Amino acid sequence: MSRRIVPRVAAIHDLAGYGRSSLTAVMPVLAYMGVQVCPLPTAVLSSQTTGMSGFSFCDLTVFMDASLEHWQAIGLDFDAVYSGFLGNPRQVDAVLRCAGSLLAERGFLAVDPVLGDDGRLDPTQTEESIAAMRDLVRQAKVITPNLTEAALLLGREYCEHPSDAQLKDLLSGLADLGPDIAVITGVGGTCEKGEGQDAGGGKPSSEPSGSVSPSQGKPAGCGSAGSGIRRIAAYERSAGLFWQTEHPYIPVYYPGTGDAFASAFLGGLLSGTDVSDAMALAAGFVYEAVHQAYECSTPPQEGALIEKALPLLVQPVRLPVWAL
Repeated sequence: MSRRIVPRVAAIHDLAGYGRSSLTAVMPVLAYMGVQVCPLPTAVLSSQTTGMSGFSFCDLTVFMDASLEHWQAIGLDFDAVYSGFLGNPRQVDAVLRCAGSLLAERGFLAVDPVLGDDGRLDPTQTEESIAAMRDLVRQAKVITPNLTEAALLLGREYCEHPSDAQLKDLLSGLADLGPDIAVITGVGGTCEKGEGQDAGGGKPSSEPSGSVSPSQGKPAGCGSAGSGIRRIAAYERSAGLFWQTEHPYIPVYYPGTGDAFASAFLGGLLSGTDVSDAMALAAGFVYEAVHQAYECSTPPQEGALIEKALPLLVQPVRLPVWAL
């Protein structure tokens, strides 16, 4: 088959009616980057759940199975299958079925393993969810967990301020599960080197975040806190390369920033951008969306202002990146 002019992605995420998260973040970001998005909702909610009460939730596992049957019958295929929040562990089977039967030649599975944040497992997730997500990650080419999710996938203690050596060990551990490209977001800064200093051997650096508040009970051995930054780090196993980027800490949490980052990162990869540049692009985009929301005193439950930051996705401006 000849290469499509417009890449096509199966986006397997929940759909929240209010709040810029899940599919309401995934679809505009990828569409702005020139990607056709075919949504396969895992659940429908009246709103995103962070800081909200009384929301409605409808599990769509049965609908997912019927949709995949129809997609297969009409001959759809995808350049990427991209999963996020799953409503229950059984939905991992639907993601694997989609990736196993509907990927185009050279297509790949990208997983944003939604499990928790700020050192805690999300109330909607269980130990069974972690085990199922670990099985899914083993089949992925690209994964984009936050720091909490990386620790959960590897069964390790959460440390908000890992040293560079600890961060590289986490990334290597994730890659050992199977993915070629592992990205960790939401990393607290350390005092190992001066802010903005070239780490040696790379481009200079920054990361996104609708940041998290400091966790309690930091385990012994964690790196010392760098109060003014948040980092993102990546490892490309096939190339043996580690990368990191950072941005100033913004003292607010907006749900959906992980969805926005993972979508922009995937869009970059699908356009042929290398890992470090895709990370820089996604980081700069999310940082600007969070910064604008914070400056405008946007209520956290509304999410970051991704609409205002979309033009950055097609501009040659990137946050600097250096070798980790």
